[in-house]
Amino acid sequence: MAVAGEQVSELLEQLRHKLSDINGKITQDQMTKDTLERQLVKYTDDLEDLENLMAKQKKLYKSYNNNIDETEMALKALNNSAKKFGATYVKIAQKE
Repeated sequence: MAVAGEQVSELLEQLRHKLSDINGKITQDQMTKDTLERQLVKYTDDLEDLENLMAKQKKLYKSYNNNIDETEMALKALNNSAKKFGATYVKIAQKE
């Protein structure tokens, strides 16, 4: 009986060690999970920031293109006005 009792004690001790190892692994896995969740939150926030920045950049790009179009139209109008002024100046100079 004493031998059986020792075997049971040894088996219980082995089971305690295994349980301790398993609990340690669970704790480590939970820490890893927590770290990954924090990283996911950070990356999600970063993604939102990038999407907002991209939306602003698209808006600025559109505004830039509109400004270029308006400048081109203004230059054409100025060119037309200059041509009319030149033609008027030539007519006035011819009358004198």
